[in-house]
Amino acid sequence: MEARAGHSFFKIASRYINFFMKQILLFCAVFAICTPQNSLAQGKVNVDSLTAALEKYPKEDTVKVRMLIALNDALVKVKPKSNEGIAYCDQALTIVEKLGVSELKADVLYSKADNLDTQNKLADALSTVQQALAIYEQLSKAKKIISCLHLLGVIYYKMSDTENSKK
Repeated sequence: MEARAGHSFFKIASRYINFFMKQILLFCAVFAICTPQNSLAQGKVNVDSLTAALEKYPKEDTVKVRMLIALNDALVKVKPKSNEGIAYCDQALTIVEKLGVSELKADVLYSKADNLDTQNKLADALSTVQQALAIYEQLSKAKKIISCLHLLGVIYYKMSDTENSKK
């Protein structure tokens, strides 16, 4: 009798485990299917809200430059082959030149280089990130120097320049 009672316990437990495993797999499948669409939709909302905020912001100051950088970064995710982000970076560079804030200029250049890299405009990306790197080195911004060096390595690697990508 005890053997049968133990057997039925394991049989019932096995059914519950199978049921919960199916539920977990179903959840994972739904999550995997829905997540890319939601993140793309979220990126689109982010671009739309940044664009709306930018249109309402009249001043040409560091806040506007940061908004333009954020808009470029969001556009890279939503429209990776679009030149809109680069146009926003160029607009930001014009403002930064008037303001004379060198670190902010380097931030714009880095963002632009990242966009150019995404579009496989490697020669332009290389020269742009080198400009950003030079400014960061003058300002001794270690974390930003590291980011530039990483992007340089990626660009050199894509250009099949393995010697420079290792440096």
